[in-house]
Amino acid sequence: MNQREQQKDIDASAEAAGVICALGQLPRGALLNYEALADIFQCHQETIRRAIESGHLSPPVSLPTGKFWTVGFLLDHIEGRLRAMLEQQEKEALKVARLPI
Repeated sequence: MNQREQQKDIDASAEAAGVICALGQLPRGALLNYEALADIFQCHQETIRRAIESGHLSPPVSLPTGKFWTVGFLLDHIEGRLRAMLEQQEKEALKVARLPI
């Protein structure tokens, strides 16, 4: 099996497992519009719009040719949200540990 076939196997198994690799494979400076982001997350553009409205995703920057995010911004945003959730879980665990039983 050559390298290309191995990569196809890896991509297929990642998709089957719910892994989204495309965002991490792009250069951090690449610009993504609504359509590209929806394609990466395999959802409708309306889902992206609702994520922005609900505060789960920051709005894109308006440029003369459209509205865009950079890959780096999105990755940092996702990692920041994950860190914040972990910190919240740790705080809650400490509160529970202090409860008199």
